[in-house]
Amino acid sequence: MVVQRNGYVLVDPEPGELQAIDGYGIDVGIRYRSEDVLHRESRLMFGRLVEAHPETAMLLLHDLDILVAAYLPGAGVHDFVPGTTQDAPDADHWRPWVVA
Repeated sequence: MVVQRNGYVLVDPEPGELQAIDGYGIDVGIRYRSEDVLHRESRLMFGRLVEAHPETAMLLLHDLDILVAAYLPGAGVHDFVPGTTQDAPDADHWRPWVVA
């Protein structure tokens, strides 16, 4: 596991470059050989982080591309439709669930 500053943020993105992660300053990366274990453990960690820090908005992504879930304080956890990307073409699906 690696915890680092979110280096993928575009500070002033063009409309077509907008990404869901642009409003998030921290990136927690997890790698594991088994995809099944990785997905299960990542989801478990996401849930524990939400419980431990309910004041902090969070996103759960797969391969830094596919949005799995989002948490917003006061709104709760939202699971995205499988295949929802964090990119501009899917912004209508994720915009209500991310910080700007």
